[in-house]
Amino acid sequence: MSFAEDVKNELCGYDPETDTDLAMKIEASCLLRMGGSLLLGMNGDIGIRLATANNAVARRLLGILKKQYELPTHVMVRQGLNLRKKNMYTLSVDPSQDSRKALEDLALWPVTEQLPRTWLSSMEARRAFLRGAFLGGGSVNKPQSDYHLEFMTGNENFAREIIYVLKLFHI
Repeated sequence: MSFAEDVKNELCGYDPETDTDLAMKIEASCLLRMGGSLLLGMNGDIGIRLATANNAVARRLLGILKKQYELPTHVMVRQGLNLRKKNMYTLSVDPSQDSRKALEDLALWPVTEQLPRTWLSSMEARRAFLRGAFLGGGSVNKPQSDYHLEFMTGNENFAREIIYVLKLFHI
């Protein structure tokens, strides 16, 4: 197991001290922004899918979606085909009006939606933002080697938001 996987597993066990509902919402939103895919259905229905090699990340998101939105979710486990034989976990929420409302609440729909800056007023909310972004598309090296923290996203606007939050922590 890599150091980044260890860090993600530890982050998945973290329980926010304050602003728990908002922190979970921010974490799920950022995680899905980094690694999720929208599923378009008929009549304006929207769903979401996240594929990850880390079962703790899949369980964490599953727990948040069930607790916050009571959405019906599906989890598929597929055995990896590469040399490491790591399983892939795919969590899906089928397109529906309920899932659309949840995605609107998470500021994921419409796609041009940005995270409201008011969500980042507390330190716990900022931690949740970085935790979600890291769980969805982050990597880090062991502190004993060269320092390297990385967030990979294909969304330039969200990359700017990550930089903004990192600067709030003087990083």
